[in-house]
Amino acid sequence: MQTVRELGEAVARYRRAFGLKQGDVAAQAGIAQETLSRFEFGKVSEFGSRKLLAVLAVLGMELQFGAIGAAARWMSFAANGPGSRDPRCPRKTWDPGKTTQTFVAITFGLPPREQASIVERIGAAMAHVAPRVHEAMRAHPGVEDIGKRMLFAWNEGLSGLCEPRTYSLCHPGLGNALAVLAEPANVQPARTVIGRSELMGE
Repeated sequence: MQTVRELGEAVARYRRAFGLKQGDVAAQAGIAQETLSRFEFGKVSEFGSRKLLAVLAVLGMELQFGAIGAAARWMSFAANGPGSRDPRCPRKTWDPGKTTQTFVAITFGLPPREQASIVERIGAAMAHVAPRVHEAMRAHPGVEDIGKRMLFAWNEGLSGLCEPRTYSLCHPGLGNALAVLAEPANVQPARTVIGRSELMGE
């Protein structure tokens, strides 16, 4: 139920099913019979929550919340995801891209279009800053390794958001702005041997 009219019709339906008179329910709920009548016939644009709760209490009922639309689909998916024993959910893997979009939309209230706009702005900012990183790498040899790591991480992160098999949010077309000459080498920690003396060989 999503409208006041539907609420009123439901209240009327249950009241009749319980064999209760409209006047008796209204009196016990502390409202005028005319008010309840207009509510049941869908002739009011709103019906206060206190009055609704009072009427439901007389009928021995209570309000319950249920998800609809995208929220309902997401909650069903989350409850019966991959690996679930529920026979209605035979999938073995998460649905690429769409699941993440739905989660962000529901959790943060950001529709996919706005998510894509944010990612595109991030990509544009990276493309604007990346040439300066390249300049710093050329001008300062000591910055080269750090610069490579920065560009590599940026490119990897943005590519993940734009990859059709994962998030599929954008196609920023950054060209070679984030390109690096080669993947940065792994840093090997210096090895220090403790407990060996140069005099031991003599």
